[in-house]
Amino acid sequence: MPVAVGDIKIDDKRLRKVLSKMTSEVGKQMPRAINVGVRKTRTNIRQLVARNLGVRALAVNEKVISVNATRGNWNAAVVVSTKKFPLSVYKSFKEKKGGSIYKSAGSVIRRKRAFFAHSKRNKYGQPEVFERTGRSALPIQRAYGSSAYTYVKRVVGISKVRRQLLNKTLAEFKRLVGANVK
Repeated sequence: MPVAVGDIKIDDKRLRKVLSKMTSEVGKQMPRAINVGVRKTRTNIRQLVARNLGVRALAVNEKVISVNATRGNWNAAVVVSTKKFPLSVYKSFKEKKGGSIYKSAGSVIRRKRAFFAHSKRNKYGQPEVFERTGRSALPIQRAYGSSAYTYVKRVVGISKVRRQLLNKTLAEFKRLVGANVK
């Protein structure tokens, strides 16, 4: 289930204050400025999650998306999925004699009953990782790590993402308009 971690609405006081000083011609630049701010924030979140969780960038790109503003609707958002990453997309996943290990957010995590299934491949071409759930060899289930939303919420902070989105949008608006906007 995706959750909007950074959203921008025209109800924001700073944006309303800026727009009240501008002409209607300048207001046409607002959706573009909002979309640039959303894109920069989305890219920043993607880089943070991929680098710090140790997950492949392709997998992160599917979990962090953006909803852009249009001329008729100035609402935009950065949306992060709450679905967990499968262990097969972690860069540092390794099989060891007593189980498997991988790095996530700087710490090494050990899974005693996880293993690669080389005959089954995910959509990125890596072998899938399964974990034994019973006492014997079967049953097995796909193994998952943490989600991008959990990382953003705990480490980065939702309020920091929203503040960054607003600041990047205002900076882009200043650049487009060339006005003295505070």
